[in-house]
Amino acid sequence: MGFKLDSGYGSSLESFVDESAFSGYPSEVDSNPVEGNHKLCRFAENILHCEIALSQQAAGQQKKERKKRKKEESSEVLNESKSPDKIVAEKIVEHACALLNSGGGVLKMAIGDHQEIPINNFTQQVDKFWQILEKKLTDLVKPSTYNDVFDRCVIGSEEIRLFITAPQHLCTIHYNLYFAGDAGAHEATNEQAVELLQMLGSRGENSSNYVDVCLNNLPKLPEVFMFKENCGYQESQQIQLKHFSGTEEILRSHGQRERVQKHISAFANTISGAILVGINDSGIVLGVDMTKNSKGEITKRVISMIENMKFPITQERKVHWDIEFISVSGCDTTQDLAVVAIKVAGMKSLGGVFMKQPESYELGHDTIQVIQFDLWKQRMLSGSKLQKDTKAKEYLCSMFEKLDISSEVTPVLSVKSQVEEIRDSFFAMQEGFQVTPKGFYESLSKDVQDIIQRIKKLSSWHTKSCGVIVASKSLLVNLGGSPCDDVICDLLVISTGLGGLHLYTVCEEGKEEECLHYSKRVSHVLKTSLVRGGGCPVRFYVSCHVSSSSKQVESPLPDKQYPQSYDLICRRKDLDRVLKALVIILAKVPSPLSSKLGVTFLCLLTREQFGLVHQQIYVNRQLWVKGVAGSGKTLVALEVIKKIRLKERLEKHEILYVAENEGIVQQIRECDVCRAICRQSFVWSAFPQVRHVILDEVHNYEQPKKERSWFQKARQIVRQHDRRNPGYLWMFTDEHQHNHNFNTGMPPKHLQKPEFRLKTVIRNSGEIFEHAKMHLTLQGGNVQDHPTLGHNFMGEKVSFKSYSSSPTSQLQVLNETVKELIKDGYGPRDIAVLFSKSNSIPERSFGQICCSATENSSDKLVVSTVRKYSGLERPVVVLVDLERSIPEGCNMRPFLYCAQTRAMVKLVLIRCET
Repeated sequence: MGFKLDSGYGSSLESFVDESAFSGYPSEVDSNPVEGNHKLCRFAENILHCEIALSQQAAGQQKKERKKRKKEESSEVLNESKSPDKIVAEKIVEHACALLNSGGGVLKMAIGDHQEIPINNFTQQVDKFWQILEKKLTDLVKPSTYNDVFDRCVIGSEEIRLFITAPQHLCTIHYNLYFAGDAGAHEATNEQAVELLQMLGSRGENSSNYVDVCLNNLPKLPEVFMFKENCGYQESQQIQLKHFSGTEEILRSHGQRERVQKHISAFANTISGAILVGINDSGIVLGVDMTKNSKGEITKRVISMIENMKFPITQERKVHWDIEFISVSGCDTTQDLAVVAIKVAGMKSLGGVFMKQPESYELGHDTIQVIQFDLWKQRMLSGSKLQKDTKAKEYLCSMFEKLDISSEVTPVLSVKSQVEEIRDSFFAMQEGFQVTPKGFYESLSKDVQDIIQRIKKLSSWHTKSCGVIVASKSLLVNLGGSPCDDVICDLLVISTGLGGLHLYTVCEEGKEEECLHYSKRVSHVLKTSLVRGGGCPVRFYVSCHVSSSSKQVESPLPDKQYPQSYDLICRRKDLDRVLKALVIILAKVPSPLSSKLGVTFLCLLTREQFGLVHQQIYVNRQLWVKGVAGSGKTLVALEVIKKIRLKERLEKHEILYVAENEGIVQQIRECDVCRAICRQSFVWSAFPQVRHVILDEVHNYEQPKKERSWFQKARQIVRQHDRRNPGYLWMFTDEHQHNHNFNTGMPPKHLQKPEFRLKTVIRNSGEIFEHAKMHLTLQGGNVQDHPTLGHNFMGEKVSFKSYSSSPTSQLQVLNETVKELIKDGYGPRDIAVLFSKSNSIPERSFGQICCSATENSSDKLVVSTVRKYSGLERPVVVLVDLERSIPEGCNMRPFLYCAQTRAMVKLVLIRCET
C-alpha cells in the first residue's frame, strides 16, 4: 500500500483567510486545487487529504522504493521492520490525531490505485487495510471508543472519508511516560498521565530537592561483579538489566539511548530503580568495554540523555539520579570491563518524568504541528478539577461549578444551572421559529424582515418540530472575528427536524458571491467553536446559505453527504447540548476572579447579565442599569463596551468609561478596551472623538452646584456626531449604596427610564449576603427589589473582633487578625483592610507590604477607605471600627452595606468594646 500526503491540510470551504488570528482555531487553507469544485466544499469542517494505494502491486513498488531510500538515508533504518501498511496507518493516525485535537473534521483518503483493483477484490483490500488502521485509531482515542469518534464512508471505489467527532479529552499517540513493572516498562494510559500531571507543583517551593524514594534506598549493589557469572539480581520494579552487544561505544545510538530513557522514566514514576548496563537478560555479567568507553564519555552521554528528557523540576545529579561504575573481575587481564549502574530516585509525586515530549498533533496555520509540551500539559489537565491550593481559591471555587470543556485551556466557571437558564430563556425552541434576541428583528429593514419571514416559512414547512433563529449582526464578530462590510446579518436556524444547523447570511444585493466565502468561513468557525470552546461532544453539522432581497431563499434541507449519525432528527437531547455549547461560547467572559486568585479564569454571564449584553443592547441606546452590590454591574459594563466596539467597529478611544473612584477606573484601564477616566476629569475635559459613554457607580457621583452637569454633558457627547441617532449612554447604579447627602446630579427617579434591574448576587458568600442584607434601604416595611443569591455557597460566618479604646490596642488586634488570616491559608492578595476615613488608617505597618485601592489587582494587601474601595472586591475584607467613625454626611446603613459587600468569602468586623 502506498501513501501520499497533500502539501498541507486544507478546508474545502474555500475560505483562505487565517481565522486563527482571532479564534484560536486553525485557519482554512485549501491545498487541493480540485477541491473547490467538489461537493465537499459545503462541509463546515477541518479537512485533511491523503492518498492511499490498496493494490499489492503498489505495495511491492513502495517496498522497493523504501529499500532504495534506506541506502541513501540512514534515518530510515528505524522503519525497516515495519510493513508498508503500518507506515501508511501511522501517517493517517497522525492526521487523525491533529483533527481530533482541533475540533474534529473529515479525513479524505483518495484511493490512488482504485482502477488497478478488481471489483470483486476491493472490499477485501479495504478490510485488510482497515484492520491495521482501526487498532491504532482505537488506541489513539482512549478512553473514548472508536464508535464514539469515527464514522467511515466508502465513496464508490475512489475515496474513503473518515468523519471525526472530537472527544472531550486530548488525544495522544505516544505519551512517552512510563511506569515500571516486574517484567518491563509500561506506557501510561490517558487516565494515568492525567493523574500524574495533577501532582505538578503540589510540593510547592521545596519540590526542587524533594524525592519520594531517595537514591540511598535503592537495592544495595556489590562493589565488584564476577565476569560471566550470575549477578544475583533479576528484573523487577527496581532493577533493569541491559546489555548492548556488537557495539564499541555504548549509549551513542538513538535506539540505545531511548531504551535507557524509557526505564529512567519508569523508575522515576514508580519507586526508584537502577539500570545495570553490561548484564544481559539472563543475569549474566558481560560488562562494558572500558577501553573503548571512558567513564567521562559515558557520563556525558547519560547527562545528555537526561537533559533531553522532560522532568517536572530542574533535575540534579546525586539527588534525582546518579551514575556508578562497578568493576568486573575474573575477565582476561587485557580486558577492562565494568557494569554501568544508572540510578534513579522515585519522584512520582512531583508530576511525572517523560522519556521525551509526548507525541500529539493539532492543526496549525497551514500545517499539522506537534503540540508543545507546556500546552500539552495544560490541555491534558483542562478537564480536571481545579487545584484549590489556597483558602480563597477553595472557597471561591465552591461558589461555582467548572464547566466540562476539556479543549479549553483556561477554566470556565459558572453559577450552577446558569447555562440551562440562559438556554431556556433566550434560545427556547418554539413553533414558528421565533427570532432571538428580542428587538433584533424590529431593528432591521422591511426587506430583511421579509427574508426572515421566508426562512421561517420554509423551516416550518420542512419540519413539524419547533425551532429558533439566533440572529446577529455578525456571528463572526461574536466569535472574535472581523465583520464583513456587505453582510447585513447572520441567522442561525436551529431545529431537530432540519438535519443540522443552518446558517443564513443576509447580504447586500449583488454581493452574494463575495459573502458566500464569508458564510462558509463563519459556519466553519462556528462548528469548531461549539466543539472546542463550548465543549459540544455530539455529532452535528452546519450548512450555510446566502440570501439577499434579489436572491431566492434556499430551503434548509438536510445534507446527505454527512453520515446518518450527524443528523439531529429525533435527537432533542443532543440538540440541547449543541444549544448549551452555543450559550457557553456567547456567554463566557474574562473573570474578575483571575486577579483575585492569580490564576486565569473565564466565567459565564448570569441570565440577567446575558440579557443585558446580548439582547438589551439592540433595544436601548440609553439605559439605566440598576443592580444591587455584587450583581456584576462593572463586569457587564465592560462586556457592553466590548460588544459596542465589535458591533460598530470602533477604536477604543471612541468609547468612554467614567467612574468616581480611581481604583475602579484603573481596573478598567488594565483591560485596555476603552478610554477610562474619573468623574472629575470627565466634567472638565473635552472628548471630540467619543461616540458612546458608559457611566459606572453613578450613585457615588458628586455634582457641585457651580459645575456643569455630568449627566447633560454625557447626553451631549453621545449626540455630537449624529443628533438623530445618538450613541450609547448606559448608566450603572445602586440606590442601596447611595450613602452620602450631597447632590449626585442624577435626574429624579421617574426620569431614570428606561431601566433594567440586576437582582442576582454572585460576589458574596451566603453568610455575607445575609449579614449585609440587613442594611438594605427599607421602604414601606419591604426590601425594595429583593436581591437573590445566585449560588448555594454559605461560607464562614461573619467574624467579630473587639479591642479596647486605645489606638495601640486597635493596631494590635488588626495585626493579629491579619496574621491569623495568613496562617489560615489566605494570601496578602486575598485581603483588603478598610477604614471609614483616611485619617483613621494607622501610620505603622502591620507586617505586610501594603498598597492602595488603585492597586487592587496586585499581590499586595490593600489598605484603603470604604469610599475609595467602592466598586471593588476581594475574597477577604477586614472592616475596622466603621460604626464609631462614619464620615460626616454619610448615612450609616447604606455605608455599612457598601463596605460589607466588598467581601467575597470572609468578612471580619473589628469593633471597639465601648
